[in-house]
Amino acid sequence: MTEKGQFNLLPDRPLPADKDEDIKFGHKYLAKTITIIVNKAEPPFTIGLFGKWGTGKTTIIGLIKKQLNDQKKKIKTVYFDA
Repeated sequence: MTEKGQFNLLPDRPLPADKDEDIKFGHKYLAKTITIIVNKAEPPFTIGLFGKWGTGKTTIIGLIKKQLNDQKKKIKTVYFDA
């Protein structure tokens, strides 16, 4: 809080995958691991990412999607938020 009683609120939105330098807490390594699993898995398959609110699930999904799209073999991703 500032001297005048004003404060700033942080937005509740995922970090974009192109802001790699802002992503912390090992999310990059988890996303890379899941990308490797996706590349090795025999279709059809499903991967679920579960965690409490604010733990970075959407950020991880964004990283995975970017990594998969950057490959020569384009793998389609479907994001479903129940």
